[in-house]
Amino acid sequence: LGTVAGEQVAVVTDGTDVLYAVAPEGADNWTVVAGTMASLGVAPWYGSEPIQVYIIGSDARPGQSVTGYRADSHHIVTLAADGSAGSIVGIPRDAYVTTPEGTRGKFTNVMASNGPERVVATAEILTDLQYEGYVVTGFKGFVDLVDEFGGFEVEVPVRLNDDAAKAYINAGVQTLNGTNMLAFARVRKTIQGGDFTRQFHHGVIMQWGLHAVQQKGVTAIPTLLQMLERHAITDLTATQLLRITGAMSHVEPFEMTNVVVPASNGTAGGAYVARLGDGAFEIFADLAAGPYVPEE
Repeated sequence: LGTVAGEQVAVVTDGTDVLYAVAPEGADNWTVVAGTMASLGVAPWYGSEPIQVYIIGSDARPGQSVTGYRADSHHIVTLAADGSAGSIVGIPRDAYVTTPEGTRGKFTNVMASNGPERVVATAEILTDLQYEGYVVTGFKGFVDLVDEFGGFEVEVPVRLNDDAAKAYINAGVQTLNGTNMLAFARVRKTIQGGDFTRQFHHGVIMQWGLHAVQQKGVTAIPTLLQMLERHAITDLTATQLLRITGAMSHVEPFEMTNVVVPASNGTAGGAYVARLGDGAFEIFADLAAGPYVPEE
């Protein structure tokens, strides 16, 4: 049991059967919103297909407005409604985009003074996808979330020695606390691929984070959602959060596609921008049907 987004939430288990339910605060009338009844041969169901969620990493430092600062990390998490598959698709922070008002510029600047709703609205124009909602966190929220969770294992692909990010981390699978996880997430100047590789690393962190969450079991979901609420900002409802985390409980984290859409270097108004090409829009089109799976 827990309280999330102003509603009571529950995860009820009986053997392999799992039901997810919500109720207004103080009420006894629970509504089952998702679940699986394997004992009755009922397939898992977690809402409409596919489930699309927009994940935003704010560049806000402690004391700065998380939702009123630059958005330096952009990811589309897509899940099949039965939890059979998922993908993580990153978008370069310097992608040249058009806002709902018709303004052109870098994606990273869209959230500043405008909030995450404008980021999602811009992403919907760019990708031609509809999102369930967003989750956004800044430096402090990210560190505190990882630390309250207790840290978790992650595979660092290469040895990191980056003064700007304060990242001094060996390669390999290891348990990182919030400070070192943030340092890993921030490195871009001393790695091949720069910001594109940094966005890919964010997907790696998400995969290992999901792995750590799954190890706690589905009955931990209400507590973990309350933890998320303490350290991140979201417009997702309790029902949506239960459906998303329920679907995630089935996904094999390391089989999720983790890619950053391709882009070419360009300039606009004398500033560097990343111009998305046909390859990026082909990926967005594939996401409309479900999690992205690259052609072999």
